Amino acid sequence: RHTVYTLEKSAEDGAYIRAVSSASASAIVREHDADLAARPVLKWSWKIERLPGPRDPKARSGDDYPARVYVAFRYDPGKASLWEKIKYGAAKKLYGRYPPAGAIAYVWDTGLPVGSAYDNPYTGRTKMLVLESGGEKTGRWVEESRNVLEDHRRLFGAEPPDLEFLALMSDTDDTKDHAAACFRRIAFIGGGS
Repeated sequence: RHTVYTLEKSAEDGAYIRAVSSASASAIVREHDADLAARPVLKWSWKIERLPGPRDPKARSGDDYPARVYVAFRYDPGKASLWEKIKYGAAKKLYGRYPPAGAIAYVWDTGLPVGSAYDNPYTGRTKMLVLESGGEKTGRWVEESRNVLEDHRRLFGAEPPDLEFLALMSDTDDTKDHAAACFRRIAFIGGGS
């Protein structure tokens, strides 16, 4: 099943995207090519309306979050090893395009400490970074600001490739639970974190 995304607007909140997940998973993806050297900071606001129950987010059976913001980086075959070229070539034949070289998933978790960073249980090419945790801020807009350039250097130990896309996601397919979240005012800007 797919998460349901709707564009909403109110006098109080302005325009925002609302995501409702019920034992479902899907994302809204937008190709993006921001120059991280000039505009390294990603800013956005998010709000949790319903937090799913506790689970182990480091296990595949618990890889669900009420809200994720993905920043994905472009695969460059010119910089790949022979093994990577074979794997990515097979993926391109199957899906019609190369998968990202890697991604950072900024997440709102149900219980891990803020600042926790770990590999996604499905792939080490995606690094998870907990920005908010628990239900204390449920129903309130929370503003985030992350220096993606610095985060990539710290999490991957290397300079980031070019950006490929941004994605918003709310999912509960692994736990068969329910979650709801809202996202707004997403933009890359210059400056520090």
